[in-house]
Amino acid sequence: MVHRRILIILLAVLVLLTNISAMPAQQDDGLLFEETGHRITGEFLEFYNSVDDPERLFGAPITDAFPDPLRQGIMIQYFERVRMDLDPSLPKGERVRLAKLGLWMYDEAQRGLPVNLPDNNAMCRVFANGKSVCYGFLQLYDRYNGPVLFGQPVSNVEYANGRLVQYFENVRMEWRNEMPEGQKVVITEIGRIDYDRRIGDPWRIKPDL
Repeated sequence: MVHRRILIILLAVLVLLTNISAMPAQQDDGLLFEETGHRITGEFLEFYNSVDDPERLFGAPITDAFPDPLRQGIMIQYFERVRMDLDPSLPKGERVRLAKLGLWMYDEAQRGLPVNLPDNNAMCRVFANGKSVCYGFLQLYDRYNGPVLFGQPVSNVEYANGRLVQYFENVRMEWRNEMPEGQKVVITEIGRIDYDRRIGDPWRIKPDL
């Protein structure tokens, strides 16, 4: 009788374990980037996935999301190329925006040498503030809904540190001649620069355990 009870208990445990193993894994842990050891979750992940080729535009996350130490109630997350800000007071779907890192960087940077480009060229567009966006910079700007994602240009094309660069409110673009055709204009990795300047905590950069 005792042996029969033990057998029934073992069979019940086996059935329970089989059912547990068949359950789908939880999907609420977000998207993990093994190269940096950080993940994107919630509304940050929704914003990240709202564009084509987000890793080209934003890069990998270099921190998890955390409260902004300078602005109460704001959550932030740093990526290689941008910083995302989440303001819970805004309507859902509009809470996550890119920080104006390009504007800050242009104000702080040593200005490059001006590059003269023809404003009347079909591959150039002059904006209301008088700045021009041309060629591959304009192609990237238009492809990814530049007014919303990148903001307005805050400089013309300049030559700095051996590269052609252009600053926008939220990002900096640069021409990398070593890249393949159609991918020569990239978003500069200014997320880490702003993190070191504004936060400077080495522990937040460390991968999650």
